[in-house]
Amino acid sequence: MGIIRKFFISLGLKGNSQISLLDNRHILIKLSLEEDYSRIWVRQTWYVNGRGMRIFKWSKDFCCAIESPIVPVWVSLPHLPVHFIHCKVALYSIAATIGTLLRVDHATASVNRPSVARILVEYDISQPLLPRIWIREGDNGFWQDVVFEKVPNYCSSCRHLGHSSESCFIANPATSA
Repeated sequence: MGIIRKFFISLGLKGNSQISLLDNRHILIKLSLEEDYSRIWVRQTWYVNGRGMRIFKWSKDFCCAIESPIVPVWVSLPHLPVHFIHCKVALYSIAATIGTLLRVDHATASVNRPSVARILVEYDISQPLLPRIWIREGDNGFWQDVVFEKVPNYCSSCRHLGHSSESCFIANPATSA
């Protein structure tokens, strides 16, 4: 625990952090600032003394034996009309139909690349990926394509990240031999 605490101190977090042991494989990290939470959460894997530490979002339903399917995922919105990209309220509303908005990429925020808007959202990858969303504009609207980038696999059988149900040795014990 001392090594992990020193690691978090070395990150130069702006707020306070509290680190405690849940079991022999899990720690609970409580951060006082949303900015620190976002910084830690977005990266998902940190290396402490050369060993990987994966970050999961805690919820009241958290169970040490089950990995949460809620992960940060970059989403592209190709050819979104520029007036939606330029208006923060509109862009945030669009993001909310997909997941919880974590970040807008710099090129989108500064409208330097108006051909595509990119947002980082928390998304439940145990659910089907949205291929498109309906955006209402006045009395009309349009279908907006949604492109998920680098979505990790999630196994609905063993409820762990990193592989699919089809390749799960728990769900398919014959394939692991």
